[in-house]
Amino acid sequence: MKRLGLSVFLLLFLAGLALGEDKAGYLKLLNADKMEELKTYLESWQEKEPQNPEMFIGFFNYYVNLARQENMVVGGQNPPKKGEYFAITDSSSGKQLGYMYGEVYYLPEYSQKALSVINEGLVLSPDRLDMRFGKTRLLAELHAYEAQKDYILAVLDRAKENHGAWLWSDGKAFEDGEDGFIQAIHDYISEWFSDADEKRLAYARDVSARLLGLYPKSVIACNDSAVAYARLGDLENAEKAFLRAYTLDGNDFIVIANLAYINEVKGDKEKAIGYYELMLKSGNKQIVDRANRRLADLRK
Repeated sequence: MKRLGLSVFLLLFLAGLALGEDKAGYLKLLNADKMEELKTYLESWQEKEPQNPEMFIGFFNYYVNLARQENMVVGGQNPPKKGEYFAITDSSSGKQLGYMYGEVYYLPEYSQKALSVINEGLVLSPDRLDMRFGKTRLLAELHAYEAQKDYILAVLDRAKENHGAWLWSDGKAFEDGEDGFIQAIHDYISEWFSDADEKRLAYARDVSARLLGLYPKSVIACNDSAVAYARLGDLENAEKAFLRAYTLDGNDFIVIANLAYINEVKGDKEKAIGYYELMLKSGNKQIVDRANRRLADLRK
């Protein structure tokens, strides 16, 4: 067992930091993995600037860095979906025996401290989107999916209150605007889609519905809502959401392909053929080839 260095998702906080004296010192200690010195440094910073959002981020990174651990698994039968792994084979027979990979987990004590300190910072700076996304990522890493879902819903509620006027590192305006915000929420939803777990699919449905309510002209939100309904077996609502996306952008061939597929599954051959024929107008060879294959089958 070993404690890992700085987690990849923490770079969210580090990118774009203006390196003032306190921040430069904090980053130097963090990157050098000098945790005892870093704790003392952060406590001194807290005394000087008790309401500085970057100080809270520093404590958050410190606790997450302590929490994140890794065990080496040798001979595991199911390789991880993410990260590197190596196949283990018998040297004489060539038979595959399993896999070797690092298995990441988080110590509860430090994870809770990380969540507590970022919550404290958000009370003072509720529109710091980098802090909110950092917390959301940690909940995902902890596999606390229901809490993650509830928190994303809270972020969307805050977006309604502040009209999307988010802040990023150093209190600067969030430059990616509405599109960047929607894309970030979509990325979390997509992670739930990658798993067949019905609860997480329901979380995707609920979050995408709230996102669509906030941004009714977002094709991404429409598509996410439709996919969630479809994966849960609710083809009627899935079709409604895809049709809404199609109304917003009639040239989105992924949406058109989904409408074709849903109608094919429902047994509405005529509608399915109509959508597959629309797919032929796409400049994407993969989409056109799929449409031709389905049309050939449906016209038999």
